[in-house]
Amino acid sequence: MGKKDEIVWTPGQQIWVPHPDAAYATGTVLQNMGKGKLKVKNDEDNRTEVVDAHRCETVNSDLTQVHLVDDLTKLPDLHRPALLHALNSRYDKDKIYTYTGLILLAVN
Repeated sequence: MGKKDEIVWTPGQQIWVPHPDAAYATGTVLQNMGKGKLKVKNDEDNRTEVVDAHRCETVNSDLTQVHLVDDLTKLPDLHRPALLHALNSRYDKDKIYTYTGLILLAVN
């Protein structure tokens, strides 16, 4: 896909939005307000907020199965929110070791 400016954000679409505590959280697009702004319902705390579209990423995968991925290169989405979510999900399941190709990551 090209630049994030070219992505058409549609109401009901699930996306990653910046979050002050968790780095990113999932959210649902309520309205594309134009000029690079989206009105989003944050799934983390059910808050409605306006965010910069260029700071968001699409959610294309089943988030409930991310902790099963033992090699981050196998993730369908390779962007910062997906990687951080996978590492955090694995950590929550006491799976502190994760590969990224040939590199072994340990989160403690």
